[in-house]
Amino acid sequence: MEISWALLPRCMVHLSLENCNLSDDDFPMVLGNLCSLQILNLSCNAIRSLPNCIRGHTGLQILSLDRCTKLRSLEVSQKLEELRFEGCTLLEKVTFPTIEYNDIYGNQGTRFLHPNRIQWGENHKIVEIMGRFKLEPLGNIDMEIINNLGLSNLGSMGSQTVRLCGPNSGCHEKHIFYAYCLGSKVPDWFNLKNEGSSISFTVPSHLNFRIRCLIVCSIYALSNNRKEDDWFHPSDCVTHTIISNSTKSFIWNHSQFVFGIPEADEDMMMLSYSKFENQLECGDELNISVVGNGYFHVKEVGVHLVYKEQEEKSSQSTSEEASQQFSLYGNVVPGNASAAEVISVRENMLLLFFDFDDAVYYCLGEAAATGIIF
Repeated sequence: MEISWALLPRCMVHLSLENCNLSDDDFPMVLGNLCSLQILNLSCNAIRSLPNCIRGHTGLQILSLDRCTKLRSLEVSQKLEELRFEGCTLLEKVTFPTIEYNDIYGNQGTRFLHPNRIQWGENHKIVEIMGRFKLEPLGNIDMEIINNLGLSNLGSMGSQTVRLCGPNSGCHEKHIFYAYCLGSKVPDWFNLKNEGSSISFTVPSHLNFRIRCLIVCSIYALSNNRKEDDWFHPSDCVTHTIISNSTKSFIWNHSQFVFGIPEADEDMMMLSYSKFENQLECGDELNISVVGNGYFHVKEVGVHLVYKEQEEKSSQSTSEEASQQFSLYGNVVPGNASAAEVISVRENMLLLFFDFDDAVYYCLGEAAATGIIF
């Protein structure tokens, strides 16, 4: 049945065009004139990108694009209440509008106008949801970061980097960059180590040099309590890195969007680089814990602090490029959380399944812990 678009009332609030075989070439631009439209369902259509008339519709609140299997990019220009794009198997990148702001320390930053709710499922090619995470080949990462994480020395360590959705990659998130390797012990250059899932220490002085970043290494494996035929649900793969600063009375909690799962006879290493400029000082009492559930067993945790002068001398690359890589995600900002808030995780997750050579890797979405101000 042919639809007469001109007859659609301008006062229409809810419109479903699911499975109407719409494409970029024949998309009805008249939909941009429906000034009262708040809910639009474009699921199961052949569009490759979001049409301009929808992208700029300021009154739209809920947009559904589930199973648009030709959708390759999604650029959202307005603040939505809810966005759905489950089963968009070619989708690679999702972008949102931004605003500039100054934080309580006077630092300028960028805030993304994310929808209040995002639902996304098995999107196997996705590499970036702007402001949430971005998978990036290690060859594109500033050498300053690579060197500080020790990733340039992995060959001599006998470790192998994990391939996340393509070439050897790491993951940017707000305030953090991390990568996975196959490895059974914390590297020797980590000066603070402890067996088990946590480590406590006092931040050492370093000639009054300012702390630039905190690097955490964790070694983990599948738990012996897990049955061989157990299948992982996304919620089973959630782990948290919890950093508690008792001196300043704040807790920072991070749960990765991308998680590496080793084989039964292998150990996995996660290396993370977090910018804690102006947040950590000599003498601060810290406890760092890497916690999960019964599926994974954390064997060892290591910590390495990078000081500003030390970082500048260790690399000839400019810090400007490294700062640009993190500018979209920002520095760590302290927040307060109760114990219940720290372990609270949103249940709606994206599961990406990869099977590369020796290991299986999952990508988790909507897994950032609540209760912490980022």
